[in-house]
Amino acid sequence: MSLEMHTTLVTAAVLLISLAGGFGWMIHRMDASEIRLATRIEAVDEGLSRRIEAVDAKLSEQIFDARQDLTDVKVSVARRESPSRPPLILAR
Repeated sequence: MSLEMHTTLVTAAVLLISLAGGFGWMIHRMDASEIRLATRIEAVDEGLSRRIEAVDAKLSEQIFDARQDLTDVKVSVARRESPSRPPLILAR
């Protein structure tokens, strides 16, 4: 084999090794980025879950209060709209 052939083979081998190393480094960086991102998403998810539960509890309480007020209003309207009764006369 000639010197040029050895040089070409060594260059090709070094190129393949460097490409494999670069690809491995890129995969390693992507994995690290994914782990960091997953951690941040979990933290945000926990915070949002707490806030949503707080809002849900507050709205449930307000809806319960509104239902109670509506029931009171319905009873009041029913009392006003009901036919008036004749006065009770107690005869002895």
